[in-house]
Amino acid sequence: MAFSPNAETVFADGPFGSPLQPSKPEIRALLTQYETAIDAYSSGAGSIAKSTRALLFADLAHAADVTAWVYADATVAYNGIYRKSGASGAGSWSLILPLPFSFIVASDVGDGTPNAILATTSIPVSSSALVMMNVFEANTASPVTVSFNGGSALTIKTNTGNDVAAGGLVAGMRLLGMISGSTFRLVSDQVSAAIIAASENFANIALAAANNNLAFATRALAGAANIDGSIHSIALKGNAAEGDGDGGLFRDTATGSPDTFTSNNGARTWYRVADIGFGRINIGAQPGPKSIEYFNSSLTRCSAGNHAVDFNALQAGLNSEYAVDIGGQKLEIEDTVVITKQESMLMSSITHQRNGSGDVRRAGNIRVEDDALPVLFDVQTYNARFDGIRINCLSTNTTTRHFNFSRPTNVSDIDASIKRCVFEYGLSVLRTYGRGMQVDDCEVVGTSDMAFELEWNPSWVSSGQSNDQNGTAQRAYTFTQIRQHGCKGLVKNVGTFKKQISDILISDIQGDTGGVIFEGVLKHSLINNIHSWVHPVSADQIILHGGSQYSTINNFNCGGFYQASPLVDRTPNRFFNIQPTDADPILGIVFSNGVTGPTNTSSRITGGGKCDITFDNVSFVDVGMIDSPNEWIFVAASGGTIADFQIRLKNCRFRAAQDASPPGTIVGGNQNALIKVYKDFMTTQDGVSAGWTAPSQTLITA
Repeated sequence: MAFSPNAETVFADGPFGSPLQPSKPEIRALLTQYETAIDAYSSGAGSIAKSTRALLFADLAHAADVTAWVYADATVAYNGIYRKSGASGAGSWSLILPLPFSFIVASDVGDGTPNAILATTSIPVSSSALVMMNVFEANTASPVTVSFNGGSALTIKTNTGNDVAAGGLVAGMRLLGMISGSTFRLVSDQVSAAIIAASENFANIALAAANNNLAFATRALAGAANIDGSIHSIALKGNAAEGDGDGGLFRDTATGSPDTFTSNNGARTWYRVADIGFGRINIGAQPGPKSIEYFNSSLTRCSAGNHAVDFNALQAGLNSEYAVDIGGQKLEIEDTVVITKQESMLMSSITHQRNGSGDVRRAGNIRVEDDALPVLFDVQTYNARFDGIRINCLSTNTTTRHFNFSRPTNVSDIDASIKRCVFEYGLSVLRTYGRGMQVDDCEVVGTSDMAFELEWNPSWVSSGQSNDQNGTAQRAYTFTQIRQHGCKGLVKNVGTFKKQISDILISDIQGDTGGVIFEGVLKHSLINNIHSWVHPVSADQIILHGGSQYSTINNFNCGGFYQASPLVDRTPNRFFNIQPTDADPILGIVFSNGVTGPTNTSSRITGGGKCDITFDNVSFVDVGMIDSPNEWIFVAASGGTIADFQIRLKNCRFRAAQDASPPGTIVGGNQNALIKVYKDFMTTQDGVSAGWTAPSQTLITA
């Protein structure tokens, strides 16, 4: 608990008249605080907390000597610990102690100015607490003031009692101080922080020079320097022409430009390609990501609304074999970017640029300006990586595919990776030919087609193993932690060679106002942890084509919202639509541990040939709310001849929760003995008065 005055102040070494004679009034004041606190807590103090003094004063239903806290009153002086006087229901409250906060964190997010800081805290500040505050931007004048939570402006004083010098507060540094009257007195002085900042600048200069670069403090110094012929780039600090205190990255050129200077021997002319500051310096031969400005050969900066500048810098960066960082940029692209360099990487780091809201974390954004652009990134190599970027098409764009992954015949894999990205509108996110795709922790919004499309070219056989064939050379398609919103659907494998694609993992998917989760051939694959709810249009959620084999759809909750009055129908058309054919059976498909419904109409299995489907621990709830079909699961021949359809119901539940007219048959459709339904004793009906199968179908119970 903090006291004011405290023992350290009262019994300081002195002098107060003499070191051995502290002020007796201060001694009495300190001891009175001790006695008051001990008396309050030893007499049954309670644990009452009110946000304002007015709320506390209105609550007198407490015995005498009970204590309470007021912690968030707009009048700072009203916050503190109070003691009750008088019997319950009468009496009054009196302030006896300040709040026991000895340390308070304050946040400066740039709402004020460099010389008039506006800071906020989660708890009230007081003169008895130590306050730690970050500095958002360096001060440019003296004195500097700070206001906490909209209170009075306090002059910041150094530890020695002086005003802070211009530039004495550096962006990112931490201040530690206490409120004293109309001042905020620092505990640690500005001098040490300034020395550290200067040392870091000199360290950056030495590092740049050690890596075949030359860094200068001013343009004038650089213009007078004797530049060695081996130097290929120069980093400047304090480029006054830019007006922001940052320097620039200059390169030599044969022609020069308006923003140039010449070395003193006249041998080389240099032109600006990027604005930089120490700590964000691009060091020529140093490994690591390069800012896109590093590849900008124009005097116009990237993100300035010039499509050609943005495109040329992005294309040059991806041609360079460096990792390209577009953090903080907003690029506008109208043409297809072709990627041919192996191991290419496009990323977005956290930058120190501020957007309009003061947020210092802004992802790199690429906006497609041409609604007719067929492909944004044409990836013609393997092991391309994309991390942390946002691609935005206009909401009117239904044409642009964000990525097209192919491969030339001289490489064996694609193995592309897309992580922590956001994709908005356009036709789809990607189409990939070949094997090797990982998409993780991404968000997809508003694509007019399925977001991810798989395809295969039978002429491409992996050279990784000599015995690979078209049926074994493709594998490992991973889509995890995806949120889809307002899309036609998520993953499709419907191309000419769909039966040659296998090993698909779709996991941890959340879809709202979404459509299809998967459509096509699902072969030796897993769909797991799916939550898809609230649909604006009717759509089947799982569509399996002939050739799907030995795959599992597990742990799902797929349905919609239905309300009869007033009518609200946000249900999918059906949960599954399974389509075997005479030539391509569907075998070994398991739906397990999930819930489907409400849906618009019944799920269905139609086609011909053979079909083997198992439902294990699946709840069917209000299936067929709109069309009122005669069955929960519709089974029929369609375009083929049934040879052997087997449906296994293990520990399933068919429940009519709000449907007043539920379907009359659990498994219905064709009257065909070759449709076999296996039902165990744990499979039940609730609120359903229905037969298990249509007449002539074969029912086998256990």
